[in-house]
Amino acid sequence: MQLAPNADDMQRKTSRMEALKECELREIFKEFDKNGDGKINRQELEVALLQFGENPTGGKIEALIEQADIDGNGCIDIDEFLLVLKKQLISPKEERELREVFNVFDKDQDGMISLGDLLDIMGSLGEKLTEVEAKLMIREADRNSDGKIDFHEFAMLIKGN
Repeated sequence: MQLAPNADDMQRKTSRMEALKECELREIFKEFDKNGDGKINRQELEVALLQFGENPTGGKIEALIEQADIDGNGCIDIDEFLLVLKKQLISPKEERELREVFNVFDKDQDGMISLGDLLDIMGSLGEKLTEVEAKLMIREADRNSDGKIDFHEFAMLIKGN
């Protein structure tokens, strides 16, 4: 009877998870590629970002395309899309670690880091913030402008995205 998984078992499970993620990412790409030409152009990217609650500026869209567009054709093909998103995604281990840190900041455990949560935790760490400073910190990470930081926003902030 084997109690601990061996390295081969872990590798197979990791490969299956990566294949599942890639399959899901391919489906997302197809949804973004509205005209079905196998590429995401500027307009398709803008629509996709709007669907995710982003309010993209022209500069942001251009920067995203420039980051992903390896062949320089002005569009993002499936391989470029997969490459960029795989770099952006976090592993289950990273997610657990980020979740632990997030939960420390989420003092009332409501799934959000509020102004009060941030002031409390920073105060307990010996960092005295003014309310204005704390609001600025929240605004930096708050992508949906609700005045709080959810886990996704926190992870994006920590990863530098």
